[in-house]
Amino acid sequence: MKKLLAILLCLTMTVSFAACGKKAEEPQKPEETVTEPETPETPAEPEAPVEETPVEEPVEEPVEEPEAEETDPAYADLLDKLAQLTEGATAGELMLMNVEVPAENYEYTLFIPYIEGSHAVVSEPMIGSIAHSVALLQLPEDADAEAVAAEIEANMDPRKWICVEAETSWVKTSGQYVLMVMSTQEAADVIAANFDAVFGA
Repeated sequence: MKKLLAILLCLTMTVSFAACGKKAEEPQKPEETVTEPETPETPAEPEAPVEETPVEEPVEEPVEEPEAEETDPAYADLLDKLAQLTEGATAGELMLMNVEVPAENYEYTLFIPYIEGSHAVVSEPMIGSIAHSVALLQLPEDADAEAVAAEIEANMDPRKWICVEAETSWVKTSGQYVLMVMSTQEAADVIAANFDAVFGA
């Protein structure tokens, strides 16, 4: 029995020595890293060209010029006569404008109320502080031109511009035409001579 025990003990020790003995280190294998096979890069599809929206330039519509108003033949004739009467009477720097006198402006321009059936035109500077006004009035056939001229002369105000005053003022008639002048003496003299030439007075 003691023999058997001794053998078992020896075996146990042998096994434990074998287990504790130093083993020669086995070279460690490097860890294998699994790499996926490289897939060849597919070339990126070219981007579709972006269609540029053409910028529409604004189309300039032709500007319609207002149609020139046809001048009433009666006024056209008066404006023509007024241009003849004032020709050479004033220097160009006055910048005169010859225009029709509407009914509501009779009292300011001619110093009388509007007369039914009459037509009037006036030549005045664009600058209001110059004492110069030449008005030509055409009366209807049944009007008394001399009486109208006398009324204008009685009411006319050569200081209507407030800060300036006309050197001279007068009224002339020829048939159904009445001419009123407020201006410098020199201009008035030229206009008077033109009046006689145009109307044969």
